[in-house]
Amino acid sequence: MEKFLWKASKKRKDKSLLEDFSKFINFKSNYNFKNLWKWSVNHPDEFWSKFWDYSKIIGDKGKEIIRYNNIFNKTKFFPDSKLNYTENILKKKSSELAISFLSEKGFEEEISWDQLYNKVCKFSGYLKSIGLKKRRSCCSVCAK
Repeated sequence: MEKFLWKASKKRKDKSLLEDFSKFINFKSNYNFKNLWKWSVNHPDEFWSKFWDYSKIIGDKGKEIIRYNNIFNKTKFFPDSKLNYTENILKKKSSELAISFLSEKGFEEEISWDQLYNKVCKFSGYLKSIGLKKRRSCCSVCAK
């Protein structure tokens, strides 16, 4: 008999991201996540493609999901994808906490997602004002 140190309640399981992802991919888990794990191992291209979609990543997924290498840490995921990190990280706009900063000298600052968005756009505006040019197309976040 297995003895668990901790077990999630049904309510916690129902509200988990793993359960939400299972519903998104139409995987009937009934909390049998071993089967989900087996599916992800047996069908990694499909799993990671679905995870990209579930995550609502802004960008072009590309055609190749995994480029395998005999050396595991040299395997590439979405090697021909195109995305803009800033556009993805700043898509959340709210008054919720985005960054909590504490320096070694005791300076503290908390920045919400809305404030972070505004700071990034101001910095982007400054860089444009001094003549810095982008090498490739920028995200829609700072296009204003």
